[in-house]
Amino acid sequence: MTVERESGALGERLLGLVTGARTARLGNSRWAAIRHLIQLKADTPARLFLIAAIASLCGTGVLYILNAEAKQIEQEGYNVAHALLFVALLVVYRVSQLTLIRRAADAIEAALDEKRKRAVDLILALSLRDLEQVEKQSIRDGLSAHYGAVSQTLVPLISGVQSLILLLCMFVYLVSLSPMAAGITVGVLGFTIIGYSNHHKRMMQALQFATESEGSFRRQTDGIIGGAKELQLSKLKRLKLKEAMFDSSAELATSRSKAAWFFADLIATGTSISYFLAGIIVFILPIISGDNTDNLSQTVIAIIFILGPIGSLVQSMQHASTAQFSLNAINDFEIGLEKKVSVAAQLDAPEHDVKKNFESIELGGVNYQHDGEHGFAVSDINLRLNRGEILFLTGGNGSGKTTLLRVLTGLYPRSEGTLSLNSRKEMKPSSSRRRRRLYETDDSERVEDADESISDSTVMLPFNPGQEYRELFSSVFADFYLFDGLYGLSDDDIVTLEHWLDVLKIRDKLRSDLGDIHGDHLSTGQRKRLALALSLTEGRPILVLDEWAADQDPQTRRWFYEELLPRLRSDGFTCFIITHDESYFSHCDRRLHMVEGRLQNGNSK
Repeated sequence: MTVERESGALGERLLGLVTGARTARLGNSRWAAIRHLIQLKADTPARLFLIAAIASLCGTGVLYILNAEAKQIEQEGYNVAHALLFVALLVVYRVSQLTLIRRAADAIEAALDEKRKRAVDLILALSLRDLEQVEKQSIRDGLSAHYGAVSQTLVPLISGVQSLILLLCMFVYLVSLSPMAAGITVGVLGFTIIGYSNHHKRMMQALQFATESEGSFRRQTDGIIGGAKELQLSKLKRLKLKEAMFDSSAELATSRSKAAWFFADLIATGTSISYFLAGIIVFILPIISGDNTDNLSQTVIAIIFILGPIGSLVQSMQHASTAQFSLNAINDFEIGLEKKVSVAAQLDAPEHDVKKNFESIELGGVNYQHDGEHGFAVSDINLRLNRGEILFLTGGNGSGKTTLLRVLTGLYPRSEGTLSLNSRKEMKPSSSRRRRRLYETDDSERVEDADESISDSTVMLPFNPGQEYRELFSSVFADFYLFDGLYGLSDDDIVTLEHWLDVLKIRDKLRSDLGDIHGDHLSTGQRKRLALALSLTEGRPILVLDEWAADQDPQTRRWFYEELLPRLRSDGFTCFIITHDESYFSHCDRRLHMVEGRLQNGNSK
């Protein structure tokens, strides 16, 4: 674990070099990147610099040996010692270069792994309302696509850094051969760097535009799959979608072409500069230096060797731009998540097992409104749920039934009203809002005020609902999701799951090892039966179902109301069910009715 932490810390510092300019901007300090570089040299990354220096010195030594042997052959003949030294330096150069790339790549991947895990933690800590405000594609990019882009640039980027050190070492040797040639090289490289700086901003803009175009096209692609039924029913809709996708495809091609133009210009410029430098040394240097051309052949060989590191360095500029763009996107994504996560968000296991002790929940005067001044609201909700009770919730479409379920289960925060569990009242919602607001301030204020707010809630109020409260509920919402694994279930739970799968007559539709638990091959009704089996396996005291019976065949629907629900009630489950099945209203203990966001009493059985 210590080695992994050190590797991750090293990777963080290496990534900091790539985003050094961004770090400076966020830190309001133009010297932040320079300080980061100083810290980099002073810490464990010095080992990497040492390895890179060894590789560069060996590479320069190879050049020196070649020049020395060429001169000696002209004067005295073949030297075996030079040949052996050449082989030794070449072997050390290769080994040190491979070691550098592998260690740096491992460190950066470890750092990316830590960043990815932090992002997963932040996403899982979001409230449902905040999560609904985050685009699915931005989550995919923030957890996968951008990381892949950074990983693809790792080896070329590290190789470019090593080429820079090699170039410096070879430049020192070039100075010893011909100071004038070294000066010309500096001038040419200076113009190259200036040209890259001018291109960099436009290159980043082109990458941003290409990313936005790709996102738009991907959303339309998702529509082909998600809206397949609607498209088959409407020829006009298919044609319009096709036209829109053709336009988006053309826009995507144009944006990628522009990005490719900048990269091609960078590559072509680097190659041209290399040839131009060689031409100056061969054709111009003899004229400038007059008759002093004793070291011309050695200088030309040195320049030819220098062209390799220059080309690699120019290539790495392209990868540096890609890596910087992707890392900035990752950092922006993470910062955006941090602003949404509240101090009260917890994913730890409950401290107290309230599931065994549940007796009742009561909502008093609860209000909730969706974002926006005219967002839909549920108002003045007064509701009590008792252990072992069956409640039906009815109402027209858009009356607020699903919203009420999400407020009840703690997925949506209340703006007003009280909630009590087993007659214990929770903290006031206004205090909860204060904690979230303070969390979005600067770091020092966030920690101090958050601790104060949490302390107040602990001392003054006996019940603070959070993850512990949400653990009371299991559910099958209308938009339920089946995961691809049995997450959170122990071996004993799997035995229980097998029981409920048999009860719900869905076991024979699944593989013996439950490997197809995601249920993509099942009908909607079968998938709901699978989801209900998974929910019942969790053994939580309150079962929340949103139109579960709507997609079942008449026989299963009758069995659900007449046999399963009474069985669950006798087992101590509280069942809160949204339904429109009027013929089965008599099978509940109470029926509640929603009208325009307000709760009314229905007819009890």
